[in-house]
Amino acid sequence: MAPGEPFRLVAPWQPDPRRWSRLGFTDVHHPGAGPYRITTAWGRPGVPRVPTYGDMAARYATHPESKALGPDGEPCTRQTVGLLGRRPVAAGRIVLIGKESNRLDERAAGELSAEDLDGRLLRYEDDDEWRRIHLPVLQEMGTARVAALVGLSERRTRDILKGRAMPHRRHRIALERLAARIGDGPFQGAA
Repeated sequence: MAPGEPFRLVAPWQPDPRRWSRLGFTDVHHPGAGPYRITTAWGRPGVPRVPTYGDMAARYATHPESKALGPDGEPCTRQTVGLLGRRPVAAGRIVLIGKESNRLDERAAGELSAEDLDGRLLRYEDDDEWRRIHLPVLQEMGTARVAALVGLSERRTRDILKGRAMPHRRHRIALERLAARIGDGPFQGAA
């Protein structure tokens, strides 16, 4: 097995931890390469070392906080020290999935590709995306500006921006593209 290849050991259930070192473990990525014995001791070539509770506790003290920024404004690393701040999050498209999604542990371990997992998720349409994401951006631009850029009358645009009417599919696509361009940064010109 080459360095960096995935390596994940499994064994039959054994409730007594004193017996774990005598079990035959199998690597789920290379089932024909086992069985393996495990150890918690250092310096035993060819025997996979598994972490102890002490190892896990020591690692916890220096684990990076992925949801935080350090005092320098950069994402946290193991060496980050000081007051942490929240990382900014900008919502793009919201995809609603059912809690019926499964095999997430296998996906997290790299055993399944995104394509394998995609077939197992239930996706629901987000009918409110227009009102939650696109409409507020367009309302900030103003009726006259949006109407001119999309090619609608000001009256029709005003009704759309006030939520009294839904745009025709062709106009909705143009309005969503305009809102996405505005939301990505400073306005650069016509749609």
